[in-house]
Amino acid sequence: MKKPVRLPQTFLFLLLFLGNLPAPRALELFVSILPQQALARALGGEHLQVHVLVGPGQNPATYEPTASQLASLSRADLYWRIGVPVEYRWLPRLRRLHPRMKVLDAREGIPLLAATRDRGGAPRADPHIWMDPNRARIMVARLGETLARLDPAHAEEYRTRTRRLTERLRRLDADIRRRLACLRTRTFMAFHPAWSYFAAAYGLHQLAIEREGKRPGPRRLAHLVAQAKRRKIRLILVQQQFSTADARAVAEAAGAHLVRLDPLSADYFGMMESLVATLREYLGCRHRPSASKT
Repeated sequence: MKKPVRLPQTFLFLLLFLGNLPAPRALELFVSILPQQALARALGGEHLQVHVLVGPGQNPATYEPTASQLASLSRADLYWRIGVPVEYRWLPRLRRLHPRMKVLDAREGIPLLAATRDRGGAPRADPHIWMDPNRARIMVARLGETLARLDPAHAEEYRTRTRRLTERLRRLDADIRRRLACLRTRTFMAFHPAWSYFAAAYGLHQLAIEREGKRPGPRRLAHLVAQAKRRKIRLILVQQQFSTADARAVAEAAGAHLVRLDPLSADYFGMMESLVATLREYLGCRHRPSASKT
């Protein structure tokens, strides 16, 4: 009868020690808005925890972080900022509280549209860069490379996912161009000018009801109604984070369609599909080619 094999005590101790080691910690990334979260998750996979500051239905212009969010930021390896108003109020404070937290600005290397003024009068560039897939490609390429530097053990995985996502965004851009080529009119109105980059990328003209974060007064509202009638506006876009009262008044007076879309949706590609379908429906495509998958 064979004697049982006895493992050396040092080997057993080593196995026990290795078995009790904590699993490698995933990188902790904070972002400001849900579209950033969607894009970052596509890059990070299981190696990245992505936390968002401004949740569903909340307004980045008025949002105040919760106490639990402020506490969670102590673990952040990186904050991916994009230029929405909540960052101007809170990021300086957060960096003082958590000096080890690195900050990556998604706007670096991206051509920005003309600045508007916030409620306090300070000029700021339009932050809605994610609404142009080509600008989004630049955003995610820089984020992917930053994650690879912060977590070199998984660098190739980040780079592979970055290539896949940037190619998907390239296909999305080509698909949008094909599907909007048939528009008979290319002008629309929006309460909040969240679609400026999209309009600039695809040859559209957005007329904004809100100006510098302020609702229109009676005189400007009358001007907007007259403008909508003169330009034969058929579509006015609104979003859930803002009141629809002024946009509805213009739509009813001008005979335009009021459509609610969410540029802050957590479903980035679904949100872009809804926007394209809405533009095709209300701006006059005569035929409807099927959408290619992106």
